[in-house]
Amino acid sequence: MQGYSGDIFQANNDARAAGRKFSVLAGIPREGAVLAVENMVIDKNAVRPDLAFMFMNFMLDGRNSADLTNLIGSGNPNAAAVAFIRPEIRKDPPVFPDPSFQAKLFQPQELTVPQRRLRNKL
Repeated sequence: MQGYSGDIFQANNDARAAGRKFSVLAGIPREGAVLAVENMVIDKNAVRPDLAFMFMNFMLDGRNSADLTNLIGSGNPNAAAVAFIRPEIRKDPPVFPDPSFQAKLFQPQELTVPQRRLRNKL
Protein backbone atom coordinates (compact mmCIF):
# COMPACT_ATOMS: atom_id res chain seq x y z
CA MET A 1 0.00 0.00 0.00
CA GLN A 2 1.22 3.50 -0.73
CA GLY A 3 0.27 6.49 1.36
CA TYR A 4 1.40 9.69 2.95
CA SER A 5 3.01 9.41 6.37
CA GLY A 6 0.28 11.54 7.94
CA ASP A 7 -2.48 9.28 6.57
CA ILE A 8 -0.69 6.17 7.81
CA PHE A 9 -0.15 7.85 11.19
CA GLN A 10 -3.90 8.55 11.41
CA ALA A 11 -4.85 5.02 10.29
CA ASN A 12 -2.65 3.60 13.05
CA ASN A 13 -4.21 5.93 15.64
CA ASP A 14 -7.69 4.90 14.44
CA ALA A 15 -6.78 1.20 14.69
CA ARG A 16 -5.54 1.69 18.26
CA ALA A 17 -8.62 3.71 19.23
CA ALA A 18 -10.86 0.94 17.85
CA GLY A 19 -9.01 -1.68 19.90
CA ARG A 20 -7.65 -3.48 16.85
CA LYS A 21 -4.92 -6.06 17.40
CA PHE A 22 -2.79 -4.77 14.55
CA SER A 23 -0.79 -1.67 13.73
CA VAL A 24 -0.64 0.32 10.52
CA LEU A 25 2.99 1.27 10.02
CA ALA A 26 4.89 3.07 7.30
CA GLY A 27 7.99 1.84 5.56
CA ILE A 28 10.32 3.62 3.20
CA PRO A 29 11.58 2.04 -0.03
CA ARG A 30 15.37 1.82 0.12
CA GLU A 31 15.49 3.17 -3.45
CA GLY A 32 13.94 6.47 -2.36
CA ALA A 33 10.59 8.18 -2.41
CA VAL A 34 8.78 11.36 -3.30
CA LEU A 35 9.31 14.26 -0.92
CA ALA A 36 5.88 15.73 -0.27
CA VAL A 37 5.94 19.37 0.76
CA GLU A 38 3.05 21.41 2.14
CA ASN A 39 2.85 25.13 1.48
CA MET A 40 0.87 28.05 2.77
CA VAL A 41 -0.04 30.59 0.12
CA ILE A 42 -2.23 33.63 -0.18
CA ASP A 43 -4.28 34.14 -3.32
CA LYS A 44 -3.42 37.44 -4.96
CA ASN A 45 -7.15 38.29 -4.88
CA ALA A 46 -7.65 37.38 -1.22
CA VAL A 47 -10.20 39.57 0.52
CA ARG A 48 -8.33 39.56 3.87
CA PRO A 49 -4.65 38.82 3.30
CA ASP A 50 -3.97 40.32 6.74
CA LEU A 51 -5.84 37.40 8.34
CA ALA A 52 -3.91 34.93 6.22
CA PHE A 53 -0.63 36.46 7.41
CA MET A 54 -1.84 36.31 11.01
CA PHE A 55 -2.63 32.60 10.59
CA MET A 56 0.74 31.92 8.97
CA ASN A 57 2.55 33.68 11.79
CA PHE A 58 0.49 31.71 14.32
CA MET A 59 1.49 28.43 12.62
CA LEU A 60 5.15 29.45 12.50
CA ASP A 61 5.25 29.61 16.28
CA GLY A 62 7.16 26.52 17.41
CA ARG A 63 4.52 25.24 19.83
CA ASN A 64 1.66 25.67 17.37
CA SER A 65 3.64 24.09 14.57
CA ALA A 66 4.54 21.15 16.82
CA ASP A 67 0.90 20.74 17.87
CA LEU A 68 -0.01 20.16 14.23
CA THR A 69 2.75 17.57 13.81
CA ASN A 70 1.72 15.81 17.02
CA LEU A 71 -1.90 15.77 15.85
CA ILE A 72 -1.46 14.54 12.27
CA GLY A 73 2.00 12.95 12.21
CA SER A 74 3.41 15.11 9.45
CA GLY A 75 6.99 16.23 8.99
CA ASN A 76 7.89 19.68 10.20
CA PRO A 77 10.72 21.89 8.93
CA ASN A 78 10.26 24.46 11.70
CA ALA A 79 13.36 24.31 13.92
CA ALA A 80 11.45 26.10 16.70
CA ALA A 81 8.99 23.17 16.81
CA VAL A 82 11.47 20.32 17.35
CA ALA A 83 11.55 20.61 21.15
CA PHE A 84 7.75 20.28 21.32
CA ILE A 85 7.28 17.32 18.95
CA ARG A 86 6.59 14.04 20.72
CA PRO A 87 9.79 11.91 20.80
CA GLU A 88 8.14 8.88 19.14
CA ILE A 89 7.18 11.06 16.17
CA ARG A 90 10.64 12.65 15.97
CA LYS A 91 12.11 9.13 15.81
CA ASP A 92 9.69 7.88 13.11
CA PRO A 93 11.75 7.59 9.87
CA PRO A 94 8.81 8.05 7.46
CA VAL A 95 8.01 11.35 9.20
CA PHE A 96 11.58 12.51 9.91
CA PRO A 97 14.00 10.55 7.70
CA ASP A 98 17.66 10.57 8.64
CA PRO A 99 20.11 12.59 6.50
CA SER A 100 21.31 9.54 4.53
CA PHE A 101 17.77 8.80 3.44
CA GLN A 102 16.91 12.45 2.81
CA ALA A 103 19.45 12.33 -0.01
CA LYS A 104 17.21 9.74 -1.73
CA LEU A 105 14.08 11.87 -1.58
CA PHE A 106 13.01 13.72 -4.70
CA GLN A 107 10.27 15.95 -5.96
CA PRO A 108 8.42 15.01 -9.14
CA GLN A 109 9.46 16.92 -12.23
CA GLU A 110 7.25 17.92 -15.13
CA LEU A 111 7.12 15.21 -17.77
CA THR A 112 8.65 15.89 -21.16
CA VAL A 113 6.46 15.57 -24.26
CA PRO A 114 7.88 12.09 -25.11
CA GLN A 115 7.30 10.96 -21.51
CA ARG A 116 3.68 12.18 -21.62
CA ARG A 117 3.12 10.34 -24.90
CA LEU A 118 4.53 7.12 -23.40
CA ARG A 119 2.40 7.53 -20.29
CA ASN A 120 -0.68 8.01 -22.46
CA LYS A 121 0.13 4.86 -24.46
CA LEU A 122 0.57 2.88 -21.28
